[in-house]
Amino acid sequence: MASRTLNALGHTRMGKVMDLVGSVAGILIDAYQKDEETGRFRFKPGLWGDYKIGRVTAEKVATLTGHKALGDYLNIAGLAADAYTL
Repeated sequence: MASRTLNALGHTRMGKVMDLVGSVAGILIDAYQKDEETGRFRFKPGLWGDYKIGRVTAEKVATLTGHKALGDYLNIAGLAADAYTL
């Protein structure tokens, strides 16, 4: 929400930074799973989680630094990954 608000107000670079932070935070939160034995939450991203955080982070950083073509390519790779998870 913060990234959209900043983009709407003309602060596109800060909006992209907040988009990066939000995406990475969402992926990290999804990687926490409850351990059935102890009842505590543990960080278990797995191989698919590692791929997602790497691709999303690389895409957002490429877009943030002005490498739009690379960001678009990584976005297409993300569409393929999303189709796989359906």
